[in-house]
Amino acid sequence: MKNASLSIQKSVYRFVIWLLLVAVVMMGLNVARVSEAAGLSVPTGVYTGPGTVTAHDNFSNWLGSPVTYTTDYVDYKGGWQKDFIDSKLWLTQPWGKWVSAASGRRLVLGLPMLENANYGQFDQGAAGAFDSYFQSLANDMVVNKLGNSIIRLGYEANCNTIGPWQATDNPSGYVKLFRHIVTVMRATPGSSFSFDWTLCNGYQSGHALTSFASFYPGDDVVDIMGMDIYDMKWMDTTSTNDQRWQYNVTRYMGMQDHINFAASHSKPVSFPEWGLYKPGDQFGGGGDDPYFIDQMANWINGHNTYYESYFNLNWGGGVLSDFPNGQAEYKARFGQVAPPADTTAPSVSVTSPSNGLTISNTTSVTASASDNVGVSKVDFYVDGVLKATDTSSAYSYGWDTKTVANGSHSLKAIASDAAGNKTTSASVSVNVSNTTATPASDASAPVVTITSPTNSSSVGSKFTIAASATDNLGVTKLEIWIDGYLKKTFSSSSFSTGYSIKQYGTHTITVKAYDAAGNIGQAGVVVVR
Repeated sequence: MKNASLSIQKSVYRFVIWLLLVAVVMMGLNVARVSEAAGLSVPTGVYTGPGTVTAHDNFSNWLGSPVTYTTDYVDYKGGWQKDFIDSKLWLTQPWGKWVSAASGRRLVLGLPMLENANYGQFDQGAAGAFDSYFQSLANDMVVNKLGNSIIRLGYEANCNTIGPWQATDNPSGYVKLFRHIVTVMRATPGSSFSFDWTLCNGYQSGHALTSFASFYPGDDVVDIMGMDIYDMKWMDTTSTNDQRWQYNVTRYMGMQDHINFAASHSKPVSFPEWGLYKPGDQFGGGGDDPYFIDQMANWINGHNTYYESYFNLNWGGGVLSDFPNGQAEYKARFGQVAPPADTTAPSVSVTSPSNGLTISNTTSVTASASDNVGVSKVDFYVDGVLKATDTSSAYSYGWDTKTVANGSHSLKAIASDAAGNKTTSASVSVNVSNTTATPASDASAPVVTITSPTNSSSVGSKFTIAASATDNLGVTKLEIWIDGYLKKTFSSSSFSTGYSIKQYGTHTITVKAYDAAGNIGQAGVVVVR
């Protein structure tokens, strides 16, 4: 009986060992898959500066992957009126347009709880002294389609130098004001704000704040628990890459404690600010450290992460492009693999007028073009000279044949795609036959009519400009001017063409018409992008 019992114990022991070995192997495979994977399973964000929509889009284009979250901040040094109300001109209005332009986009807003002039006034704030400013900001965000933004209210309050809302000396006052502001902002009609309680990495001794729990506002007012992390070890300029990483992970109120505290409250985590930092100063940065980038990607992917955002503005430690190895690793881990190069050229042919046709006056020249990815433009040529460009199908332009001598002329079209591939159509020969009559003098300028877009209208990034002109003797050419700069020329009396404007704001579109005597007529409209 004893031998039978021992045999059973050994069998159970071997089975347990086998299970442990399988678990270790599977963990290794999972870690390898995370480490080698390109891109993240959570939304990516970036901070490029106050209201810098263009810089954000440039970063996304460089990365080759949509950066759907953008981070920005309300200031706390200029007074309540300037920081919370007047800032809509550079903050909520441009970001509202950016968020509305594509699905999945979201603003992450760092929001101070107090202004510098009201340092530590938690009780006054909780009593409603500053409610009107938070209400105004919340209403403005809803109006600008930012009602679903993530609010990093009173961020990094466990750092005593962060700002007038620092909680290290008065944790209970911080909690009271945090809860009050959330209640005020959530009451805004049309809002669905999420509130991110963002921590700085580490503990500062000698203050009343002693733990995460000591200044936690509560599960009912916190939706996400964030932590800001940089590749540094304070006052240590000789640490290795792994030593800095382990320091940030294992220190009290560091990265692992952050993960554990969030899990204990069933909250997702975020990393709203993180990045590399230059070496050589008291912050103890690691400089060009791809190891940190790789470890952050694994950490983000390995936990219940809601979003992450790289801090790409120089606050003293440099920006991503200052660190070429780190930058390459960031692109490899957070971007997407580039698609194969497009080497297929478009196909194109002139469809009208037909070869050998006799034409006169203004004739429509049309072309058919196609491409495996997409045609970006079609250029029209008369006798080898570029006359017009059309960026939208169907491709055409109105050719005023009175601008050339009677006789034989050659037409062709060149189609281009976004990769720079080009194809030239077969030439079409036509015979121009116009009856000409030249007056003694001509003092009448052409009359221009813009049919699209209309004045004071709103346009998207791509839209159609259409215009025509009449003259007592004939129009020789039309020009499109955008904000005082010549953009397109047509040897015709009318056109309809696609155009794109990337910059948000007000733009002036002017169409100028010329006749043979040099008279100029023009018309203009103002549009809002």
